[in-house]
Amino acid sequence: NSLIGEIDHMLRNLSGTGDSIRGTASSFLDYGDLGREALLVERWDEYYSSLDKHQQGEQLAFLIFLANQILQSGTKRKCWGNFAKAFMKVLPRAFQKAGASSHALLRSQAIKILNIWKDSKLFDLQFLNQLQSNFDSAKDENPEDMVPENFAPPPKEMVDFATTYNELASWVEKTESKERKVQELNGTGRDSELQAAISDLDKALRTQSHHRVNFLQALSEVFTLMDNTQMKFMIAYRRINNLLEKIEKNEREFM
Repeated sequence: NSLIGEIDHMLRNLSGTGDSIRGTASSFLDYGDLGREALLVERWDEYYSSLDKHQQGEQLAFLIFLANQILQSGTKRKCWGNFAKAFMKVLPRAFQKAGASSHALLRSQAIKILNIWKDSKLFDLQFLNQLQSNFDSAKDENPEDMVPENFAPPPKEMVDFATTYNELASWVEKTESKERKVQELNGTGRDSELQAAISDLDKALRTQSHHRVNFLQALSEVFTLMDNTQMKFMIAYRRINNLLEKIEKNEREFM
């Protein structure tokens, strides 16, 4: 249904930025107050399971960030208890996957989050020890998956490039949705709704423009790194260029 589609859309666009994590957590909590906690956590779990092996490391880290934000910021919401119960069903498997992963960010952040939960007593000690045990046992059983000694994380410029691209692409979708709303209301005589929709579109375009500037800055910094990776960027160039052309066209038409 439409709710599942919206949940999946939010998860697909989840990134590791604070804005992305906080915004998605806020939406989950709002839906949770409507009694959809179990469905939300079920989609959280199924989304991770649907990813291929190369995507799972980073995305599971983001999903654990999201779970932490929901559980930490929603303690006073009526849906918190149901969210906690639902997450207790899926977190043991998630931490087992994290322990078996060779992804440096995932492994380090999973332990960081677990320590935060221990300090804040978010869950009872028995459950937290279970998460720790699942993480440690998976690590011990899969020594070949450990991070190699010569592992080097991607340069900051590459991380910024990926993050700003995802944020920009997300805002392009939001802006297009608001454009369609304006077009639907235009000529209907519902002037107050039309003005509100135009105001929303204007705000979205300005935010999109801000993300476009950030992305172009990140892109320029990435190009300074080019050597053996140049071919990969050139393959992606057409897709990036098409996105930027679409953005500039929208901004010319509506701003």
